[in-house]
Amino acid sequence: MAGEGIGGRVRRKEDARHLAGRGQFVSDIRIAGMRDVAFLRSPVAHARIAERRKPTGNEADVFFLSDLVGVHPIVTKSSIPGYKISEWPILAGDRVRYVGELIAMCVADSRAQAEDLADQVTVDFAELPAVVSCAAGCAPDAPLLHDHWGDNLFLKTSFDSRIDAVTKNAPVKVELELSCARQTMHPMEGKGVLAW
Repeated sequence: MAGEGIGGRVRRKEDARHLAGRGQFVSDIRIAGMRDVAFLRSPVAHARIAERRKPTGNEADVFFLSDLVGVHPIVTKSSIPGYKISEWPILAGDRVRYVGELIAMCVADSRAQAEDLADQVTVDFAELPAVVSCAAGCAPDAPLLHDHWGDNLFLKTSFDSRIDAVTKNAPVKVELELSCARQTMHPMEGKGVLAW
């Protein structure tokens, strides 16, 4: 199918500047006094944080959740009946719930220095059983990710499909159980702003 619309080829406009090395990204922009940040992320899926230590001499450049006074967690709310509210702090508090969760924020004069600083932060974990699938998370004996919920189900909805009469008399009936990993959509290259 040629031309416009679904299946049509779209001529790319941005390649020439990137292929010639003239592309510019937010990380390419430098202004006087600018510093870089790197994060220490959890290497484990589920654990209590027993202890965390900042590298000696760089305490003022490393931030844990307790250092971010006045920074409130992201709270998801919904008017859907049965929706369980959860809080998502900007950095992990006393517990991590997934591999890659942010634990510490390290600030330095360059990205490389910030990453080196993150490597020097030490964290002691008391590992907990992990939930590795939606089905396992719904089991009665599943480890809880949010203790105050009482289970791992943040929302249960139902709808009236009105197909009972059709399925009752259907000449062929097929039952199928499907399982898929959790999915979210994120841009591969988001927009960015540098302000001062």
